[in-house]
Amino acid sequence: MKSGDLDKAKNFIDQAVTDAKTSTDFDAWYVRGEVYREIGQSAKFKNLSPNPDSVALISYQESQKLKPSNPDLLINTQKIGALYSDFWKNAVTAFNNKDYSTAYIDFKSAVSINDFLHSMNTMFGADLDTMAVLNMSNAAYNEANANPSQMEYMDSAVAGYQKLADIKYKNTFVYQVLLNYYLKQMNTAKFMATADEAKLLFPDNADFGQQEMEYYRETGKMDEYLQQLKAGVEKDPNNYILNFNLGVTLDDMANPKDSIGNNLPKPANFADLFNQAVEAYKKAISIKPDEYGPNFNLGLMYFNRAAMSGKLLGSLGTSKADQMKSDSLTKKQNDDLALGYPYLEKTYEILDAKPKLNANELNVYQEAMTGLKEIYARKNETDKYNEIDQKLKNAGSKLGN
Repeated sequence: MKSGDLDKAKNFIDQAVTDAKTSTDFDAWYVRGEVYREIGQSAKFKNLSPNPDSVALISYQESQKLKPSNPDLLINTQKIGALYSDFWKNAVTAFNNKDYSTAYIDFKSAVSINDFLHSMNTMFGADLDTMAVLNMSNAAYNEANANPSQMEYMDSAVAGYQKLADIKYKNTFVYQVLLNYYLKQMNTAKFMATADEAKLLFPDNADFGQQEMEYYRETGKMDEYLQQLKAGVEKDPNNYILNFNLGVTLDDMANPKDSIGNNLPKPANFADLFNQAVEAYKKAISIKPDEYGPNFNLGLMYFNRAAMSGKLLGSLGTSKADQMKSDSLTKKQNDDLALGYPYLEKTYEILDAKPKLNANELNVYQEAMTGLKEIYARKNETDKYNEIDQKLKNAGSKLGN
């Protein structure tokens, strides 16, 4: 190794760690770590091993197991720490190239180095390398979505995210993934504990309340959740999140859908649920007028109820009785469109003012404009119709962060 003959060094040291006389010798494993570290740094000999840095790390770890107080390891912690940088750089490159399985392995190796150095009570390493764990979990999560049959990646992602949640790491995505996972697993204890923690850490984030509502829907306990929300609003009437989530819950109960999003028959108390949802959304809007969520949902409720009237109109015949029904339904449809219009327009104005929209915002932006187009067409407001039509065609250009 000192002479630069790394091919010979590799040959000899590989024999040493497999030979019965030296396979438990800490020096053999330490030198193997040194040899493979040199191979990883050598342009000439790097191809001697497909993963020289990984072999080096494993060798150092084995040496430390055999002699925890090995002075060579303690002296060379900085050299071992350099492996961390190598793994990190390789992981970032792989992640950017969407090679998530490789990124996961290399970020995991970076985590192992941190833990290894920390275990030796050196100045290097931390109790938990949060950024490495987060990136390792993100890589595993992306690989799980790219290859759903590889369930071990999602399990690894969740294990990493849970470590972060255990230290109350503030990242909304971490909690969203955990809640979705525990919901699918029907792990009530984990789900509720995670939901409670998320709501404490992110009191202004409505997504967690909606995920909690999804849990109660899946478990057939919507009435229980509704009562909890009503009690919360009664206790804290000016809480935007509680009022918004109450509106979403009532809206969801008034307009049930199956697991793939198809409309189910309206409940017998549809009108009562509808009116309660309207009041909850209006209260949320009064608290935060410039939030697009309650504006869009309220506008959509009226728009969809107008569509219900339109569907009934299409089923009517030409009899005098049907004509009378037609007049009544037409008035009801126009009234609902008039009621929904200002909320859809407000939604459009809020999102149109943003230079970039995330995927969910873009979807809402497009749906709001689609509704406005129909309203403008019915009102013969050609200029507004053409303006919205052009904006809708170019909406995709607003997709960003």
